[in-house]
Amino acid sequence: MDKNKLKQQIKADSMATLKNLSMAPLGAVLIASVTVDVVQATTFYGNIQPLGDGLIRSFVTLDDSEQPLEIGAKFRQQALSNLPSERPAYIYELSLPQEASTTAIKGLAMAWVTQGHMPEEIFGIPHFHFEFTLLSQQERQQITGTGDDEDRAYKLPPPEFTPQDYRPLDRTSFQPGLGLLMVDTTAPFFQGEALTAAPFYHSYNGQIVNDELMIAKSFLETKPNISGVLKLPAAYPKSAYYPTEYRVSYDATTQEYTVSLSELTYRSAKPIPELSPIWGLLAIGAWGAVSQVKNKLQKKIS
Repeated sequence: MDKNKLKQQIKADSMATLKNLSMAPLGAVLIASVTVDVVQATTFYGNIQPLGDGLIRSFVTLDDSEQPLEIGAKFRQQALSNLPSERPAYIYELSLPQEASTTAIKGLAMAWVTQGHMPEEIFGIPHFHFEFTLLSQQERQQITGTGDDEDRAYKLPPPEFTPQDYRPLDRTSFQPGLGLLMVDTTAPFFQGEALTAAPFYHSYNGQIVNDELMIAKSFLETKPNISGVLKLPAAYPKSAYYPTEYRVSYDATTQEYTVSLSELTYRSAKPIPELSPIWGLLAIGAWGAVSQVKNKLQKKIS
């Protein structure tokens, strides 16, 4: 096609487009002209700490209205090399940026468990715990599980304050400073699958006080990019922004891992009711239910 014919074709196509727009319904033209607002997000970081041959730091991301979207930790690929191994576990306290104050998360710690822990058939591999605590450091120090604190240590939250399908693993899963470990009884690792990345909770004195992501080191080494929906309680004891999803990802460009709780949503507080004796019986049944799942798994493995 020569240049003159090409110009004529372009002109004809343009006139046809204008004609079609002039005949289109007004609503269609308006829709075509609508622009989409893009949320401008800003990320703030906590102090940097050494981890293995790399570095780790906390972060929180806020939208353009300064509402929190995501909170967690970022670390480089080198952080998985030359991790300490002399002790069973190493804890790294990660200071949160002050911009995280509107979230329910009051502290973040990462524990590197060198050889895993009980029950070994599930958690007996090297892995990390990312602990998103809902308590201040002073409040965490009061969680001892001994003496007068024993009753508070094993007091379970009421049903509506307990995430769906979560039950205490067993009495030995209480940890000072964290509380009683709550596990998802439908989790794949209870069906004999290997631990990859999974959310947990801790309870204390009738409340959920800690959100946790447990991640196998071998899984991180696959450079994953996953997200999942958290199972949530129906009610919350304090008004704040709470996470509804979690994310474990690797960015090949920056060679950086992100472990986070995301899609934070504002929840209004609801008073916690006093537990009745009936709930005490249900709690005992919950211990037994999880123990049965563990026993079945042990038999399957053996």
